[in-house]
Amino acid sequence: MVEGLAAGNARQFWFAGPPLHDDGVWFGLFDRDFGPLPAYSAFAALTSVLGAAHFVGPVRQLPAGVRGFVFDDGCGQRVTVLWAARRTRVAVSGVAYDIMGRRITEAGPAVVASPEPVYVVSRAADSTGRDADAGAGQHPGR
Repeated sequence: MVEGLAAGNARQFWFAGPPLHDDGVWFGLFDRDFGPLPAYSAFAALTSVLGAAHFVGPVRQLPAGVRGFVFDDGCGQRVTVLWAARRTRVAVSGVAYDIMGRRITEAGPAVVASPEPVYVVSRAADSTGRDADAGAGQHPGR
């Protein structure tokens, strides 16, 4: 979803709400009794944190193997989404939330990027002057 927004997709939709089994893989946001699966909570957290945010750019100067994108919520905040194939510490500035939307840290100094995304919310004024560096990566004085 995040990569689609970063690529410029204006709208994205979850293609299967009810459980769907295809080629040995289960998809969907709900179980057979239409109870929410963990994917539903993760999707709700993503939409809650990003809201109507607009893509600013990729985060530069991240540790090897870490990916990140910065979004602007239009209300003076930046949301940086970070993830990595392997657990990697990343310096951040702001309030961090896990994949389920639980607060995990405030004002850094670091979070662990992993296959599960981390959302870092910071004031747009915290930017380093390089638009896509707000919230993560290298910061002045660090």
